[in-house]
Amino acid sequence: MHRYSPSTSAQTPLVLAALLACVLSLLCAACGTPPNPDCSIAPPTGYPTLTTAGGLVYLHSDRSSSLYALRSSDGSLLWKYQAGSLLAVEHGIAYVQGTDDTFYALRASDGSMLWHYDMSKDVSGVIAVVDGLVYFNSSNNLTLYTLRASDGKRLWQHKIDTDHYPSTVLAQGGVAYVAAEYSRVTALRESDGAQLWQDDVSALPPAGLPLTVTLGNGIVYAASNQTMALRASDGKVLWQFAKAGPLVVGNGMVYVSSDQLYALRASDGTQVWRWQFPSSEQYVLTLDSSVVYAGPDGGTLFVNRERIDTYKEHLYALNGSTGAVLWNHSLGQSHTVLDVSGGVVYALSQQALDAWQASSGSLLWHHPLQQVGLLVDGGTVYAGTAGNAGDCFPLTNSKLTALRATDGSQLWQFELGTVNSPTVKVLLPSV
Repeated sequence: MHRYSPSTSAQTPLVLAALLACVLSLLCAACGTPPNPDCSIAPPTGYPTLTTAGGLVYLHSDRSSSLYALRSSDGSLLWKYQAGSLLAVEHGIAYVQGTDDTFYALRASDGSMLWHYDMSKDVSGVIAVVDGLVYFNSSNNLTLYTLRASDGKRLWQHKIDTDHYPSTVLAQGGVAYVAAEYSRVTALRESDGAQLWQDDVSALPPAGLPLTVTLGNGIVYAASNQTMALRASDGKVLWQFAKAGPLVVGNGMVYVSSDQLYALRASDGTQVWRWQFPSSEQYVLTLDSSVVYAGPDGGTLFVNRERIDTYKEHLYALNGSTGAVLWNHSLGQSHTVLDVSGGVVYALSQQALDAWQASSGSLLWHHPLQQVGLLVDGGTVYAGTAGNAGDCFPLTNSKLTALRATDGSQLWQFELGTVNSPTVKVLLPSV
């Protein structure tokens, strides 16, 4: 399954809103029209959720509060369902949260409801659908609950506390690793919820640093005020590193973005190399094969409780083994979303989609496209937008565009139309 998620209910970071407000003020000042204060709280486009599974591509639009299931080969609409968010598609089932406090499991083939669960009595929010279990928490009684994803049956629960509220759930080998908002990792047996171990990543106060957790080769890598490697089987601390920040794991290495970019040996935390960032800003990272992509933080999008880091100003590609810079590009746009697949780097800004050769950075193709959702699956690139409201900006309908990955040519486009009108599909011939 492939998935792009840049929140259903979460808002674009305040820095984006502030930037937009400045732009609006300048534009309105130029034309002599006072700015509309209601227009400074939202960006000109929405953020869709895109997922592919089983020959289908799923588009969730915040603007229409609906989930659309399309045939990935030609963009034809198979079914539509009223939904507040798409959480996951696994084993032929799509899991969505309704526009109310109800959680639904839908048959992926036709959108029919298999089961539903009323969460209103628990004052809950769904954290994740992982490994056949649905995890949600209750702010009412500080409890983590699980449902069996196949039929919605309540299985087990785990008591939590306000200082360690669960924010992320990862699973591997029959164990669920629950990361709290800041510093605690708890390992629970998936079958019955029994606690296997628990560890606080930092004994220091949280100081507003969110906890980042990644799994790899039997190790839990966690970063808060420091970076730690915990043995997944029993939580034993294997090594610690004093620096912390966004991290990615792969090729036997852990890459940590702090005051510099640090490359650590995953087995023992030994520093292999480090790279001084060209500016003093916080940098975010993407790892694919043996290449690390680093660039100034363009802001974080939270969609369906998943964190999507964006880039701005400049992108650097570094050799993951040595730290040598392979190539770099000026992005020219803030808030650029990256996806790397099949030896190609796709960079989607709010105005264009560029495809670069990963090995050399050479431009393969450029497609002017005012879209904000990006998903690459095999030989197809999907770019989608949730559209915008017409009171602050010109009305833009929600669209999903499928492009051929090799040359950027448009295969088909699906347009949702206005909120209350029937959906409209425009199928363009492939080249």
